[in-house]
Amino acid sequence: RTPCRVLLAEHAVRCVVRRGLGMADVLGAWDVDRAQLDARRALDASFEHRSRDAVVELHVTALDLYEPGKAYVFGLASLPDRTAILSLSRLEGDEPGQEAERLRTLVRHEFGHAVGLDHHDVEDCVMRQDPTVASLDEAPEGPCVACLRGLERRLQALGRPGQTALDRARGLLVRERRDEARQTLVAALRSHPPDTELLDAFGRLFH
Repeated sequence: RTPCRVLLAEHAVRCVVRRGLGMADVLGAWDVDRAQLDARRALDASFEHRSRDAVVELHVTALDLYEPGKAYVFGLASLPDRTAILSLSRLEGDEPGQEAERLRTLVRHEFGHAVGLDHHDVEDCVMRQDPTVASLDEAPEGPCVACLRGLERRLQALGRPGQTALDRARGLLVRERRDEARQTLVAALRSHPPDTELLDAFGRLFH
């Protein structure tokens, strides 16, 4: 519930806590030798279980995460799917409230990625890269002015009717499931009134 509290306090969004995925759902992403979860493969597996009405999904796990080439990661986001995964594994601290504060920082960072922000390596921005616990503790509480403006623009755009269908179609195309993507397009056009921006976005997607 911590991610919801963070997002509700800082953005005009609706947040729903849903039932989490089971280990069986991401079993293919588990590396037995490393005793870690491959974050990229876990995000890919989560696509099959993604809520059809969620604009952004954040997954929180106690399992340690990694991605190829890195010993570990605190979290990872998939822009095409607008999904992120965060790990609690390395966040425990020696001081009261330290774990929760680190999680809040990760939520802000990965949520920014999930809605479309890139890394912004300036000192006063939560979108900077913080690869260690020490740097995570020194991270600012929120995005810089430029990233905040970008975040607000993206959130406004993502709230339009048909956006979730557009994002799902994008995810299906990335996975070379073109027939399902076309079906998603047709269903979206039948369900929503004509929207020039939506039609243009779908056209660019299938081009």
